Amino acid sequence: MKLIEWEVFENAQRFRADKNPAAVNFMKDVSAKILISDIFLDESIYPRENIDHKRIGVFIENLRDGFVFEPIVVQACPDPEIAAKRGKYRILDGVHRWSAYKKTGVTQIDVVIKTLNNIEPILYAANSGVRPR
Repeated sequence: MKLIEWEVFENAQRFRADKNPAAVNFMKDVSAKILISDIFLDESIYPRENIDHKRIGVFIENLRDGFVFEPIVVQACPDPEIAAKRGKYRILDGVHRWSAYKKTGVTQIDVVIKTLNNIEPILYAANSGVRPR
């Protein structure tokens, strides 16, 4: 089942909405500025042992020097109980940037809210972590 989901995801990445109007509703991206307190780290997607604290430190220095990062990618939390306790959005890509923002006291950040139709969040996050930038 997981292999099939991965293949669907890879095909979706190649399936451009600008070339195929039927693809428009497959994945929607919405840019927004949201409270950092509304975002949480879902450890089932991104385990804490994979967090590079040196990288966060570098990002903190970058922020203090005025660097502007790409928006982090989040997904609306699909479980209302978790959303009420932990936050409205879970991180799909950008945990190190998010951590740096939090540690520098930033209260709102730019995000891309991703709708993943029938794609496991962990598969999206894994692909985000290995793609060229």
